[in-house]
Amino acid sequence: MHTLLFLFFALLFAVSANDFEYPTLINPDGTIQTREFTNDQKATYEIVKKDVKFFQTEISKFLPYLIRNGKIKNNSYTREIRNFTETQPGRRNQHFVQETFILKIGEGKIDSISFQKRRTRLNPKMDSETVIKSISNDTSNEEMTSVKVQIDTHTNYTEPAAPIRKIVGMTEIPSPVDRIRLLRSYRAKLEEAVRELDKMLDHKTLSDRTNLSNTLNDVELE
Repeated sequence: MHTLLFLFFALLFAVSANDFEYPTLINPDGTIQTREFTNDQKATYEIVKKDVKFFQTEISKFLPYLIRNGKIKNNSYTREIRNFTETQPGRRNQHFVQETFILKIGEGKIDSISFQKRRTRLNPKMDSETVIKSISNDTSNEEMTSVKVQIDTHTNYTEPAAPIRKIVGMTEIPSPVDRIRLLRSYRAKLEEAVRELDKMLDHKTLSDRTNLSNTLNDVELE
């Protein structure tokens, strides 16, 4: 009787290999598999991707102005967003932080857009350290698979052309959530760049109006 009960419960709770659906995350070569988007995640990614394309297009509208006014140097345009001295709470160590964005130009169009954050240690009693974090994308890439993050660390012990470098690309991120997070970060930077370029034109327009007004005031009209 006890034997029959044991067999009954064993059959009741047994799970065959065909019923086991735990995802396999390791490829045969030892790399981690890239997990696919769920339907909801895919919809979110498409919305963010659409925003990215919109802001990239908006930035490209400034290109004729930049070219006409000689702001493109060596097929590149760099604009500083902000710079400041940073002191971490509870610490005396200070860093100088500079944030910029860079447009790479090729054949009359923007090939790539990147955003850099340079953070340099100011304490003269400590080893020097400059960390440059960047996020970039090739604008011709419709699926945004070329979005990547690069971190270069320069110290007393590294050569200027050979920093300690880490690169993470969109196609190398296994988690769908983290891929969406990366694209959202890039979108936020693009929106900030559009505002900075708008601000530049506003200042230029105001300056031109002031100069014109002063010129007209200096002319004696009869």
